[in-house]
Amino acid sequence: MGRPRLLLDADTRKLLARALRDAGFDVLHVAEIGMAEADDNTILMAGAAQGRVVFTHNTRDYMLLAARWAGIAQPHAGLLVSAQGEFPALRRRLLRFLYERTAEDLHDVAQWLP
Repeated sequence: MGRPRLLLDADTRKLLARALRDAGFDVLHVAEIGMAEADDNTILMAGAAQGRVVFTHNTRDYMLLAARWAGIAQPHAGLLVSAQGEFPALRRRLLRFLYERTAEDLHDVAQWLP
């Protein structure tokens, strides 16, 4: 399946999308595709439809949503959550994580960014 493709939630910085693209990843921010005001379920559905792992800082709501999806066997491309932090450290952690995984590794997985 290749490298993970990402969809960044509205609570993430647009600068992160640019930084990940500069590193060679296919990344969209919800604001870039007219979804900045979309609800969490709609964003996870868009990620699933486009084969994109959703990355968010909205950990509580998205982890509950992922559990609901798992309960009804609704597949998604992946969900990656992280607490907010300083940009350089977040970028570094996220890149390390993405370089070590394929899109297949993250399919239907909801997890914290190590």
